[in-house]
Parts: sequence; structure tokens; C-alpha cells
Amino acid sequence: MERRKFIKLTGSFSALATSGLIFSCSNTPTNAYEEELKIRSLAPFNVGEFEDRVSYHIKLIGNGVKTGLTGADDNIICEAPCLSSFGPNHGNDYLAGRGILVRYFGSPEAKELLDIDFKKNIVSTADAIWQTRKPSNNQFKPEFTSRQNDKAYIDKFRSLWALADEVYEWDIDRMKDQNKYGVCQSIGLDAFGAAIKYLK
Repeated sequence: MERRKFIKLTGSFSALATSGLIFSCSNTPTNAYEEELKIRSLAPFNVGEFEDRVSYHIKLIGNGVKTGLTGADDNIICEAPCLSSFGPNHGNDYLAGRGILVRYFGSPEAKELLDIDFKKNIVSTADAIWQTRKPSNNQFKPEFTSRQNDKAYIDKFRSLWALADEVYEWDIDRMKDQNKYGVCQSIGLDAFGAAIKYLK
């Protein structure tokens, strides 16, 4: 399907979905509902305006990551220092987030849309993961930055967000070892894959 056609269909679907939500919360009679829904769903959709807005928000997110989710001194991609994210309630889910982020940011499509250079951040992250691995079996660890650099990052995040927890380690003891080690490996592999794409 052509890109513009897909975007136009997406916009039309959004209009339909929004209209349904509006009418589900009102006292509009059924027959009037159907007529109004037709009118709203067939309203002109400006593809160029939609693309501009999406592009703006993509770059806004990218700038947010560059500013708020990278180390102050080591340039490493970090998890936001929120105690709830590090576990034990949500750590199992958030642990893989850094790897997933660099995986997508390393893709050619994302790089083009972001228009932000993450090369230094991704390469630094991949290098840190490798340097802190367990040499005997190349097992990667949940933490791959120094406490000093983590402290600098937490201070940086707090200056931007006004809130931050002094959290330095992942509380993932409830996680099965097989899953824990597997997720840690996936973070490393995602980082290496993204770094390779940036180094091409």
C-alpha cells in the first residue's frame, strides 16, 4: 500500500473512532448518529498537515531521549531513574527497555525520521555492555555504568524533570534466572545491532 494512501486511511479511521467515542458519550438519537458519522468520516483529511505533525512529534520524542535519557558524562542510554521502573513490581518489564530503544533508533527508517545523531550514545552503550560482561561466558549484566556516572545522570535527570530517585541497581530477584539472563543478553544484542548499523 502506498505510504500516502496508508496515512489517509489511518486518518479516516481515527476520525471514525473519535466520532464513535463522542457519540457514545452523548444523547444523540441513532438515526442522527449515523448521518453525523458519515459527515465526520468523509471530512477532508490534509495528508501534508498530518505528516508534518507526526514528524514534529517524532523529533520531539527523539530530542527528549537525547536530552533526558543519556548519561551526563558517559553518553550511555539510560533508564529514567524512577524506583518503580527498576522493580520489583515493574523491573521485569522495564529491564529490556534500553535495548528496545536503541534497536529502533538504530534502524535506517527511524534515523531518517529522527534526524538526530545518536551514534555516540549507541556506540558508547554497546561498548559499556561489552566491557562489563562476565568474561567467562560473555553474560551481560543489568547494570553497565559506574555508580559515579549513574549519580551524575540522576542529578541531570532531576534538573530536567524535577523528580528522580537515587536508584542504581535493578531489583529483579523475582525474575527467573533464565529470563533474567536472556533479557540482559537481548539488551546487549540490540545495542550491538544498532551500533553496527550506525558504523556502516
